Amino acid sequence: MPWWIYYPVPALVTVLLPPLVFRLSRWRTLGYLVLSALSAPLIHSVFAFFLGWNEYMPSIPVPSLASLLDPA
Repeated sequence: MPWWIYYPVPALVTVLLPPLVFRLSRWRTLGYLVLSALSAPLIHSVFAFFLGWNEYMPSIPVPSLASLLDPA
């Protein structure tokens, strides 16, 4: 599949479908959208810090715990 289908379609379905299916109010939908926007950097930070996995969001540099504990 082309990238413009492979990445945005699942992201849009994940973000837009739950408020519609669960019939969330405007305030809950707004809160859901804010939390969904904050979840990607949070997940990146956790995985990058504990596992050294920086490929998810390479534009946000997060040092790994191993690199901080390495004496060399």
